[in-house]
Amino acid sequence: MSQSISLHYELTEKTWRQFYEAHYAADHHLKIRFYFGAAMVLIGSIGLGGLFPNKWVSLATLLFGLYCVLSRQIFAAKSMRGLKGNQELLGEMSIRIDETGISGQGPASKFKQSWTSIIGYRRARPGFMFYLEKDLFFFIPRAALAGDDEPRLLALIDAVKLKRLPG
Repeated sequence: MSQSISLHYELTEKTWRQFYEAHYAADHHLKIRFYFGAAMVLIGSIGLGGLFPNKWVSLATLLFGLYCVLSRQIFAAKSMRGLKGNQELLGEMSIRIDETGISGQGPASKFKQSWTSIIGYRRARPGFMFYLEKDLFFFIPRAALAGDDEPRLLALIDAVKLKRLPG
């Protein structure tokens, strides 16, 4: 494939939030933590209802369970807090994708990533997420893909044999 794909889109807080939520929603450990937390909430509630003699232990169990249940939302909010005041991560983004990798220019800097430096990708509701490490990714919103851009991007990803990550 010799054709490149050129994309232009706006990085906004809303876009960042959508991708952070998609990232944390795909985390298997956070899913397990949610179910563990739901069980802890149930046990803590039963304890506060009178089954256990020590109300403090029951209350601590309930609060820990709530933390576990809400971890995904807490982590997304914490990530968004890191975005506040950092205007370098907001603004116009220009991306070029070809058989050598992905390059682009953001609001504050230029970048170039070869396909070998990308460990995998994930298709999520808001768009494509390309991972450089487990928790380090950059994204392309689905709204930025026009016409046949998405099938061409998928064909390019398939041609370079980029691993699709679960979630």
